[in-house]
Amino acid sequence: MVECWRAGQLVDRFYGAFELNVALSGGGLSLKDENLGGLARRLSKIAFLPGSNPAKFQFQGKTYRGNLEIICSRETTSFTAINELDIESYLKGVLPAEMGKRLPEEYEALKAQAVAARTYALYKLQNQKGDNRYLHATVLDQVYQGYDSEMQLSNRAVEETRGQVLTYRGQLICAYYHAICGGSTEDVSNVWGGKQKAYLTSVPDGDLCSWAKSYLWQESFTAEELLEKVVSHSRAENLKWPRERDSLKSVEILSRMRSGRVRELLIETTSHKYILKSDDIRWALNRTEEEITILASTLFEMTLRRDSSDNIISVDFFGRGKGHGVGMCQCGAIGRSRKGYDYDQILKSYYTGAHLSRLY
Repeated sequence: MVECWRAGQLVDRFYGAFELNVALSGGGLSLKDENLGGLARRLSKIAFLPGSNPAKFQFQGKTYRGNLEIICSRETTSFTAINELDIESYLKGVLPAEMGKRLPEEYEALKAQAVAARTYALYKLQNQKGDNRYLHATVLDQVYQGYDSEMQLSNRAVEETRGQVLTYRGQLICAYYHAICGGSTEDVSNVWGGKQKAYLTSVPDGDLCSWAKSYLWQESFTAEELLEKVVSHSRAENLKWPRERDSLKSVEILSRMRSGRVRELLIETTSHKYILKSDDIRWALNRTEEEITILASTLFEMTLRRDSSDNIISVDFFGRGKGHGVGMCQCGAIGRSRKGYDYDQILKSYYTGAHLSRLY
């Protein structure tokens, strides 16, 4: 079934098993049949509600569980595709994307991830305002790749932890997690500012995630590249940016957090001084050859290369870990599972004082 909406009102409904075409035109969304004959136009929303049980649909060549809604922007210049489905089906498309293919001895880590991802999703939806509450299908929230990505072992982890969440003082926690902590997680207030949360404190993790291929990393920027990053970041943040003929004068680590991550990075040009802070450092120093790739972590050392005139040629970063460093370390969780930890023990290792609770 297909429902057509205009200005919050259901204006038409179609039934059938034929190909439909959705496009932006005439001040909204238009719906056409397989012969491009017009069915409806100037729509604000089109909802595709599959009649199969369980419901599935295809979008851009991939299969997803649940329903599909296409919503036109107020400016009618773009649209948003939303996959509407129950939380347990959603998690089955999240776990493989976040954890990859895991072995049986790593199963407890999958269960820990299922609980953390469920808790994060419900917390985020609970704390969103307005009518349009949804999660991004990317690292902005949790990577979600739908039905085609599902795996038997991760599906089992979702099913066996159904309805289980993490709580602190009776409330859902914001269960952040990341790929590789590099030996220690970090206080959430140090990474993003704001009030410290007791369950997101710095936790030593030893070498539990050192098995990961990207545990150690290296990144190099020429002086010109680094200066270009500073210019782009300064413009985006409405700060003063270097003059046209500026050159890079110095790059210095001013302070570190509890885990050793860089808290403040000073970048000095011939006209200005810039201090990049905490996780902002990762976003400012990105690579953009094919797609934006932010710096792996802020747990790094630096080496400045200079020429005979003491001008900076390049800046080399040598680091550990991948991600922001807050909450559960996914590769550390896998390491703990290999050592015989169960999923409750894994979760309590990373979320200090949190309790495993059943919500439904």
